[in-house]
Amino acid sequence: MAHGCRSRRTTRDALIVTVAASLALAGHALGEGQDAAGRPPYLDPNLPFEARAADLVSRLTVDEKISQLTNDAAGIPRLGLPAYE
Repeated sequence: MAHGCRSRRTTRDALIVTVAASLALAGHALGEGQDAAGRPPYLDPNLPFEARAADLVSRLTVDEKISQLTNDAAGIPRLGLPAYE
């Protein structure tokens, strides 16, 4: 595997871990594509993790995605994601 591919995979894996942590900590959020209970798909515990993560990542801007790759990540209030360290 080329070094560039490994680097992209590491970045992707870090983002997935970040998303998983955010999902575990996420509270109330507003957004499109909500279920009958008013939750966006990424907050629906009945959906598979992959679907929830894909939905959440699709809602993040590029800048928000980048901001979540640091040890001291800012919260994203519009999605109900808290800051974490």
